[in-house]
Amino acid sequence: MLEKLFDEIGKKVKFFSSIDECVEWYNTIKPHGALDLKTPIDAYYEKMPQTDALFDPSILEKEVSS
Repeated sequence: MLEKLFDEIGKKVKFFSSIDECVEWYNTIKPHGALDLKTPIDAYYEKMPQTDALFDPSILEKEVSS
C-alpha cells in the first residue's frame, strides 16, 4: 500500500510545485478505487461520528457538580 503511494507521488510530483502539494492532491482530490472512488479525506470524515469531534454543544447543557 505504501509502495503504491510512493509510486503514484513519484509519477505526479513533477506536476506540482512541492511534494506537500502533491500529497494534498492525493489525499483530497484523487479518487481511490479501494475507497469506492472516494478521496481519503472524504472516507475519513464519513467514518467520523456525526457530532463534532472537537466540540460537542451538548456539554454546555450538562450540570456541573460542585
